[in-house]
Amino acid sequence: MADNEFEYKAVGVRYTRSESITFQGKQNWIAYKKKGYQIKDWGGGSGNWIAYKKTKIELEIDDGNWVDVTSLVRDYYQRQKITKSLIDKFVQDLASNNVNYEILLKAQGNLEKKKQDDERNKIAAEKAKKDALNYESTKQALEKLVLNIENVLPQVSAGTKEELGQLIVEIKGSEVTADNYSNYHRLAVSLIVKERERLTYLVIHYLDKTMCIIK
Repeated sequence: MADNEFEYKAVGVRYTRSESITFQGKQNWIAYKKKGYQIKDWGGGSGNWIAYKKTKIELEIDDGNWVDVTSLVRDYYQRQKITKSLIDKFVQDLASNNVNYEILLKAQGNLEKKKQDDERNKIAAEKAKKDALNYESTKQALEKLVLNIENVLPQVSAGTKEELGQLIVEIKGSEVTADNYSNYHRLAVSLIVKERERLTYLVIHYLDKTMCIIK
């Protein structure tokens, strides 16, 4: 047997490498075979190995140093699961230098960035939709406030009517915001309450005068 070959009879395989292999590299290779992995030299005899079984892929990035690239491969090819055809495609791309470990890492980084961007866009879209609904409901509330004030105008004094009229003009020319609605509603209520208090005072004063006349 050549120096660059060794046999592992327990699993019935022969490891052949075109260059010298370290003891650790040999042990790692044997360990993968014992675990049921299939191992393929994707470098055309250069000693670049990929180990895989069913839904898991590991790549030897240097002698004896293996990394699990299952999720990287899945993300790079945008697949939900690992299949034989996907592994074949990956090995082919490795051999033609279309992909390597660094490219897989970069692609995953880009994918994570895309996911983050998509999440931000989703949140922004939901906020815009919520803002649109809030805008519409606030607009309707302001319109109803104007209508209610207009209905009150015939029942108030000339002074209060003028103040409420100015308030209507201001409301119609204002920005549609919840704060504006709250402020205008409070002003309208205070003017109307003030008017009612004035009317109550006049009624009481009139009754007092009437009682004095009766006496």
